[in-house]
Amino acid sequence: MQKLVIKNPVITEKSMLLAKKAIYTFKVETKVNKNEISQAIELLYNVKVKDVNIVSVKGKVKRVGKKFGKRSDTKKAYVILMPGNKIKEFEIEEDKKEDKKSAHGGSASGGENKSEKAEKKSVKNTSRSNTGEKKSENVNIQVREKGK
Repeated sequence: MQKLVIKNPVITEKSMLLAKKAIYTFKVETKVNKNEISQAIELLYNVKVKDVNIVSVKGKVKRVGKKFGKRSDTKKAYVILMPGNKIKEFEIEEDKKEDKKSAHGGSASGGENKSEKAEKKSVKNTSRSNTGEKKSENVNIQVREKGK
């Protein structure tokens, strides 16, 4: 019987940005090593693993009323794949939508945003110097207003 090595993939903003660079994040059992993680990933996802980095995360101390407790310690594995390998479960839906837009000739950014208008305003800036004299100067600033 094969032991359970990988608990679940970590789906966060940071892990999704790393996934674009072929670095995938997983929560793993606390007592496994890099070789076991590498073998499990290759077996589960049919990819070639280049490297595995492990981070041990200590559990936080939490308080409920007068009593203190501690969350369990966890371990994260950052798995770097060989070039050309990808894990399909980590692909983002937004990437697929942007690909469809670019294929149909539309831009992914949507072009200019009509709801935002930029206009320059001249503001009179008054300040006092160390001697107490008033100084006035015109300052140009750019203001963005949202249209309806």
